[in-house]
Formats: sequence, C-alpha cells, structure tokens
Amino acid sequence: MALTVLEEAIEPVHKELNDKDFGRMLREARDALGLKLYRVSEFLGILPGRLKNLETGYFRAMPPEAELEAIAKLYDIKYSVVKEKAMKHVAEHKTAKKVRTKRDDMLYLPARERRREGLLPPKGWADVPVQGVSQRVCPQVVCD
Repeated sequence: MALTVLEEAIEPVHKELNDKDFGRMLREARDALGLKLYRVSEFLGILPGRLKNLETGYFRAMPPEAELEAIAKLYDIKYSVVKEKAMKHVAEHKTAKKVRTKRDDMLYLPARERRREGLLPPKGWADVPVQGVSQRVCPQVVCD
C-alpha cells in the first residue's frame, strides 16, 4: 500500500521531466515524496550539504555514477535520464566562468606595479586616524 502511495506522489514529477533541469528535478521529486533533505541524504549515502548543492545546481563536476544510480533508484527515474540531465548541467556550467577584468589581474601583480597603477598608496604613506576619520598622511610630515 505504501508503495502505491509513493508511486502516485512521484507520477506528476515523471510527467514533467523534460521541462526541468537536474537540480529542480531532484528537489521536486523529493518534495513530491514528502521527504526531508537529511532523510534522502541518509538513503543516498551522501552528506546533506552535497545533496543541497545538487538540488540547487552548485556543482561543476559530474557526480559519481553511484550517486546518480542511487538517485535514480530512490526517485524511480530512469538512470539514463538522470545521467543525461546531470551531464547537461555540467556542460552548461563548466564553460561559464567569471569574466576577469584588468583590475582583477592587477590585484595579483607585485606591490610595486600595483602602486604604479594607482591601486596602492605611495610608499611611506600610512592610514592614521585624525579626529575619528581615517586619512592618508605622510609620516615625515608632523601634523599639529
């Protein structure tokens, strides 16, 4: 009896598989079964944080086949569909990298070159609090 209830709960997720990405498919399948994240992670044998990352799409490397097989078995989804959606997600997000700017590159240069580009104050200058406000002053100049 419990098995038929689970099959009825997961049926709407099976119908809409083509419209969903990997993470959304996992989340909606878990919600349809009424399971908590930590319970599913116990069954799959992975950490809850890892499962959360899979559901939210915060991963770039392909999950191990053992994880994908366990997911397919738990949610009663064909392994080939689970693997295909995971591969598609990885392919889409592996190429998406942060666009580096000139300023990003400058932060990795030696201090002398960053100083020349105006990213650091001149040598010998320091931050000295004056009347509660931080101002840049030269240590050789005596302020009254």
